[in-house]
Amino acid sequence: MSKLKKITLKNGLDIYLYEDKTKHNIICEYNIKFGYYDQAKNIKDIRGAAHFLEHTLVEKCKYGNYLNIFSDNFAYSNAITTPNSTFYYFDCVEDFEKSLEILLDAVEDAQFNEEDIKDVKGAIYKEIDMIKDSPLRCLRHKVMENLFKTIKDASGLGTKENIDKMNYNTLKKIYDNFYNYDNMFLIIGGNIDINKTIKLLKNVYKRRNILKGKTSKSEVKEIDKVVKPYETINANFSGTLVNVAFKINIAKTNFNLVDINNYFSFYIDLMFGKSSTIYKDFMAKKTIKTSLSGSYIDYNNYLVLNISSKIDPKQEKYFINKIVKYVQNKDIDTTNFKNVKRNYIAGFMDYSENLYFMLDSLKENIIKYNIEDVDKIENILKLNKKDLISLFNQLDFSNYAVVKINNE
Repeated sequence: MSKLKKITLKNGLDIYLYEDKTKHNIICEYNIKFGYYDQAKNIKDIRGAAHFLEHTLVEKCKYGNYLNIFSDNFAYSNAITTPNSTFYYFDCVEDFEKSLEILLDAVEDAQFNEEDIKDVKGAIYKEIDMIKDSPLRCLRHKVMENLFKTIKDASGLGTKENIDKMNYNTLKKIYDNFYNYDNMFLIIGGNIDINKTIKLLKNVYKRRNILKGKTSKSEVKEIDKVVKPYETINANFSGTLVNVAFKINIAKTNFNLVDINNYFSFYIDLMFGKSSTIYKDFMAKKTIKTSLSGSYIDYNNYLVLNISSKIDPKQEKYFINKIVKYVQNKDIDTTNFKNVKRNYIAGFMDYSENLYFMLDSLKENIIKYNIEDVDKIENILKLNKKDLISLFNQLDFSNYAVVKINNE
């Protein structure tokens, strides 16, 4: 039986404790509400800064490279930058307090200098070059950049020109702006005793300096119209792949974001699976050479629905027009709704046994939806055909962009 408890320390830091005695390990995540889509009010053009700062804190912490320090302490660790957050974590089965101190020192006690920043640039340059050699990653990034005027660099890495300009003063301003307790939270989960862990945390933070400052983010003002409706990427790629991306304003619906995301998962399975009418039509006409791939991502008040496949280049126009009309028609086939729901329930039961997944759901719920809880089976059980149809009738699918990868 798992238990979740939130505490707020005197310094203002929120900490979420998820006790699950069926697990043998403990996972600790330090989350910062600062990702590569975020911009600061008082600092111009910080593309790539969130990811650059993550690398710097990991590689140049007071102990050296903190990945090596955790490894020496028999703990697995890593750090990841996402569109809306940066998080640093470790996974251990013993010496939790020692690992906790290492993590807190790395994140809260930044000691990088100008020479450290020069060293980090080399690794970032290599990552930028790697993306150029990955057509599918380039496609994903182009989709977001072509849909949103507020997204200038969807890779999160920045350009080499951005990285060239990165210096100590800029990075320190960014760190001071975003890395403070009102913009950060800790998640600790697994084989813990909540009360003992609270006592430990209070003792640990008695010895620590307080991160001061107030986070200042630029407000995102987006429009429904797409930036660029069509683009071709010429690359070393086998075949032709076309992605149709719908930019959907979800702010005006009467559904919450959790339900919207769940219903879009259902929608993709119902409408673009191998039993769907559009898949059968494309296969009969040999329009597509692979199955239809569907995905979605939310960004501020929008949700992006992606539908893609490798296609016969001669039927590109037919493929795009068929997808657009099919989606805009909103004639949802709910015949397999019960089967899809049954599969999602079974999937959740497996998912709920995975500590990483449960803590990740807690983090995403806090950052995206301001919900301080893990995912619940009730969120799936309440889904129904009527609300699915009602939601889609409220949405506008007229804004879309196409990105194609062509074999050069």
